[in-house]
Amino acid sequence: MWYDCTNTTTPFEVFTAKESDGWVSFILLNSGALWDLRVSIDSHKLYFFAADGHYTQVQVATSVLIPIGERYQFFVKLDQTPGDYIIRTAAVVLPQLINGYAILSYTSTGTTGAGLVSATTLPAAKTPYIDYAGGIINGGIDLVTANLAPYPANPPPQGKADLTLSLNVTRTSEFGWVLDGNTWNQPADDYTPLLFQPSEVASLDPKVYFSYANGTLVDLIFTVTAGDPAAHPPHPMHKHGVKAWLLGSGTGEFPYATVQDAVDAGYSSINLKNPPLRDDFPTPGDITGKVWMAVRFRAVDPGPVILHCHIDPHLATGMVIVLLEGPEKITSGYVPSYYLSKNKP
Repeated sequence: MWYDCTNTTTPFEVFTAKESDGWVSFILLNSGALWDLRVSIDSHKLYFFAADGHYTQVQVATSVLIPIGERYQFFVKLDQTPGDYIIRTAAVVLPQLINGYAILSYTSTGTTGAGLVSATTLPAAKTPYIDYAGGIINGGIDLVTANLAPYPANPPPQGKADLTLSLNVTRTSEFGWVLDGNTWNQPADDYTPLLFQPSEVASLDPKVYFSYANGTLVDLIFTVTAGDPAAHPPHPMHKHGVKAWLLGSGTGEFPYATVQDAVDAGYSSINLKNPPLRDDFPTPGDITGKVWMAVRFRAVDPGPVILHCHIDPHLATGMVIVLLEGPEKITSGYVPSYYLSKNKP
């Protein structure tokens, strides 16, 4: 596969912290295209306080599994012996197990920042919490993302949703991935966005978009089916526009027609009290059978937005739908004139 390669050595990123600062804050983003990653820092606890741009109740862990597109913010308490500690990043899904490293370095003097010094060798391991394959070791504790309740409290609207959309996540071939059973075909690069030509909404393929009025309370129920032709990894579903509450997920098919039916039946896998508020939510992995996931949001930002899997090959082969939110508001004058005049193709 590889021919006539030349080895290269890239310096490790070093994050320098002054011990007297007491704490240091990190912003973590998986900006990749293929792999879920697990991240940890030797000997240190991670105090998570925000996810996808919203504050959460603080949760303490020693590692985090971060799917593509997700963002986290966490504090690290500088409570260890001053020195260098390995920051570990491991890809945890096939097709390749691969690892990357950086360094957290703190001393009694110096300046807090990134890229202030360089390093070409790693320090000795000091109580690592994940191994090369991303497995949790040494009594480590992974972040429980389902428990990241918003702060301040921000529960979802209660009661029955105005609209329930059931979305089937399937594979049409080994390299064919679809959402709602239909393939999204990417428009040409020179296609004029719908915001600039709302009259063209009527020409969209009705199989790959949903439309509802501004203010609609929407539930999305995803069902992933494996075995035809193969298994599914976790799909990091990303919704543009307003964020959504991740109400729950589980194995098998969702056993009710609506979320409210599940609540009325006392179904414990649905959380309407304090669910996470996110814009990226992974379906459970599915080797055989089916799995499900339910999210809820209020459409309050009119416009066409997309919902898609963040794994690039899945996105490229059609795992996308359009959500046309509040089309009755997208009329002449809705898009500011300064935006039209400066950015219209």
